[in-house]
Amino acid sequence: MHLVRRLSPQTRIIVDTIDLHFLREARRLFQAARRGETAAIGDSTGALDAGYGSKMIRELNTYATADGVFAVSQKEADLISDLSDEPALAHLVPDCEDSPVSPVSIEDRCGITFIGNFRHPPNKSAAEFLLQKIVPRIDQQLLSRHPVYIVGNALDDSIRSCAPDHPAVRMVGWVPSVVPYLQRSKISVVPLLYGAGTKRKILQALTLGTPTVSTTAGVESLGVRHEEHVMVADDPESFAKAIERLLRDGRLWKRLARHGREHVIARHSRELVRQHLLKAISSVLSKPARKSVPAIGAEVRPLVEPQSYREMVERVCQTVASVVPEGATVAITSRGDQELLKVNGRRIWHFPQDERGTYAGHYPRDSAAAIKQVESLRKKGAGFIVFPHTAAWWLDYYAELKDYLEQNYCEVLRRNGTCVIFDLRDGAAQAADQEVSVRTFKQPAARPVGVS
Repeated sequence: MHLVRRLSPQTRIIVDTIDLHFLREARRLFQAARRGETAAIGDSTGALDAGYGSKMIRELNTYATADGVFAVSQKEADLISDLSDEPALAHLVPDCEDSPVSPVSIEDRCGITFIGNFRHPPNKSAAEFLLQKIVPRIDQQLLSRHPVYIVGNALDDSIRSCAPDHPAVRMVGWVPSVVPYLQRSKISVVPLLYGAGTKRKILQALTLGTPTVSTTAGVESLGVRHEEHVMVADDPESFAKAIERLLRDGRLWKRLARHGREHVIARHSRELVRQHLLKAISSVLSKPARKSVPAIGAEVRPLVEPQSYREMVERVCQTVASVVPEGATVAITSRGDQELLKVNGRRIWHFPQDERGTYAGHYPRDSAAAIKQVESLRKKGAGFIVFPHTAAWWLDYYAELKDYLEQNYCEVLRRNGTCVIFDLRDGAAQAADQEVSVRTFKQPAARPVGVS
């Protein structure tokens, strides 16, 4: 963005949010805290840590740097404008869906379909919730006539293991288009536990005339009503009952199919969304391009007290010395802190680093870039990689890096408030060489049509 400002000062920059990442992540972390999965931070217990703060700062600075911001709901547009203190910064541009109604009659429809890109953590947790908590509560005779289809990109073994050998669960995975599944399914299910924005999978199903059961989180900002446009249920028992009712009650099915489609067409038609888009662009163009913008630094220092940070550094160094054998080479996410490199008897490297071996000063672009850097250091001789407590957010933000390390290497230590250590030495190395080419770089770039 700064490069565009410098080279083309009159160009307007618009950021399309898709959804608010900081909002989705806060909801996920607070849910984890309520389940007791979040460790103490400093002297208090909380769900949000320095990693979350760093990402939120950069996201909000990005919005404030733009000439305009698109949001898929009025709620999120208002939130962006409130936080940036600019009432006209964010504009509502809804998702567009105007597919023709399914030609398949109710009598010829069969099955329950859940669609999602499973690289997206909310979809992964929703699939696990569906398979572990909801499916066992559904009448098994009904399931034998209406199997559950799990459709979407990156369907991995952790999801498959939720329903091993279940006769009524079909693990489909990636498909070139999800439309045939939605056209032929009796119902669609969206059991999301958290998220942000609006859910294209619901809009797509309703436009095709496929009744849907979802959670409150799933129908957020869509303006739909329970038993009029969709069925809404939040606990496993109620969700299972809603599925059974919709599969058995033909009158309810037809009412939701008709009203759900009418609702989406009235609010998300191509012409209506086009009007929103053109209005937003006209508003941005009516004002001059920004001249000065907030700085968006690559580095945001940990939100911890200096004394607490020094104590953590000391704990990390002591832990590495006790866990890692003498003479080993260790890569550590150091943020350039030389104190983290002071472990006697071990060779400590910065991670990430530049070609000279000094701290790179910026983060990898995505998980694929992070994995590539890990493998590069491993081939140069790194036997271990360490994520100090203040860098633990890497394993959330770079979710595929976390999966890659867990699948290919051994986690030798995880100590709350100190660090996580993975062993990169020979044994897993040969498998890792194969995985980095097959799993990371040769996966299809495409994703199911309409999946969010």
